[in-house]
Amino acid sequence: MDGHSNGTQGYTLPGVMHYLQTEWATNHRDRILMKSELEEMKCQVAKLTSENNSLRYINAKLQKQLDSLNCADSNGKACAREQDQLVNGLQDFELAPLIEARRHLEDKMREVVFLLKGTDSDLSSQLELERQRALLVVEDQHKHAAEVVDSDVKRVLTQSPAVPESPEYVPNGLTKDSGDIDTDNETVIAEEDADKTKPTPSKRSNSFTPSRPTTDYSKPRFTLKSHISQIRSLSSFANSLLTLASGGSIILWRFDEKVKKDSISPKEIKTYSSNCDDLEFINWISKDYFVVASHSKVFLWNINQDTPDHEITCSSRLTQLVANGDFVVLKMNKSVKILVLEHSSDITWLEFDDLNISAESIALRGSLLYVKIPGKNLEVYDISNKVKLLQTISISVDIDGIVQSLSIDDKLLALGTEKEVVVFDFTTNRILLQQSSKGVTQVFFTLSHIVIVDRDGSISIFSRDCHLLATMNHYDTLLKGVSIEQLSDDDKNFLHKATAVATTYGDDYVLTGGDDCMIHGFALNN
Repeated sequence: MDGHSNGTQGYTLPGVMHYLQTEWATNHRDRILMKSELEEMKCQVAKLTSENNSLRYINAKLQKQLDSLNCADSNGKACAREQDQLVNGLQDFELAPLIEARRHLEDKMREVVFLLKGTDSDLSSQLELERQRALLVVEDQHKHAAEVVDSDVKRVLTQSPAVPESPEYVPNGLTKDSGDIDTDNETVIAEEDADKTKPTPSKRSNSFTPSRPTTDYSKPRFTLKSHISQIRSLSSFANSLLTLASGGSIILWRFDEKVKKDSISPKEIKTYSSNCDDLEFINWISKDYFVVASHSKVFLWNINQDTPDHEITCSSRLTQLVANGDFVVLKMNKSVKILVLEHSSDITWLEFDDLNISAESIALRGSLLYVKIPGKNLEVYDISNKVKLLQTISISVDIDGIVQSLSIDDKLLALGTEKEVVVFDFTTNRILLQQSSKGVTQVFFTLSHIVIVDRDGSISIFSRDCHLLATMNHYDTLLKGVSIEQLSDDDKNFLHKATAVATTYGDDYVLTGGDDCMIHGFALNN
């Protein structure tokens, strides 16, 4: 009995409790690790699934191209039927998430390549990734754009003389009929007189592409009027819109999904007042912050505050401002200033670097800064770590005048002057569009459209392959039932000197504002 009791003296209550606590802690730690590994596996599965879907889509598109090439020599009609079947099979994929993911990966890939190559290696072909990806993704609507445009123009020019001729460009969106009253795209034509009137711009554009569905572009979906002075600039972010008018008046608007369906106007959320009366530029940088500037000062503003958070004074006259979530770039007379946004609890900015170059116009995509310098060269700078010249692109386009508007996306480059606008495909080194203008205010690209807004308020909407879809004018609503002959000289001068600016709400609307203190929203899609 004594020996047995001596053998169990080591098992005390504190020792047992310590042992149980240790075991419980070990098991709890194992459970946490197991849950963490499970979550990592789920994330990996989701990532691989996304990559698999992307690769399947790219493979299907490449297979479609291969089949079309194989069928070209044998049987064109049979090949066309197979292509239609492939296209119908690919419609189940959602393209918008893939395109957005591809853009994000392109930005990150440029940064990775820059870090891997180092600062001393040759970075002259930094943009080759964009070009290769653009060539891999086969898009039928972008094939042979120039040839299709030429053939369509020839077909229109050789139409029967019985069709009444109409001018290629109609000033201020007006078309004159047989009477004294001029009509625009919104005019409702009676059935008995429909055959006697001239076709509207949208009907003329359909002669280029008979198979395209018609869209009533010219009718504004909504109209805003809260400012009492000229609209200077517009900027949109998600479902929010900022409008800047003369005198420093700023209004924040919010869109509702009903806007797309019921044509309900956006709601006015807040009004800001600035002590600076000569504000000219406004741009969103995040959902809570925007930047606004005059020709001499730049302000960083929180939408929840009545006054700006930060202010900077320009060393010379500011002529252009571009911004995104990471950078604010200022183009001045003889230099380009770069501000880096610092994200913490609040957004602040740091003066990063100055480029002592004379730039005609600038554009910003991610951490790449595109600078149009005098001549035929476009310089590309990487501003992610330090300002470094990556590449100089030679533009084989004769441009009449100084470039005042520069827009760029994955494939297209738009250059606008006081006299003309040129859309250039830098992946194939081809000119897709070159037409005269009256001072381009802005050119921008959506997934399906190219939109050009002239200073006189005229708007031209093209497809991505540069087929003209519609033309309208911001000031058409002021001229209903009034012919040009009935206008006074002052009114005519007002129409030609008016300034319109444009932006988009997603890829659904063109928003324009001008001297009439009005903001119109034109729908791009049905």
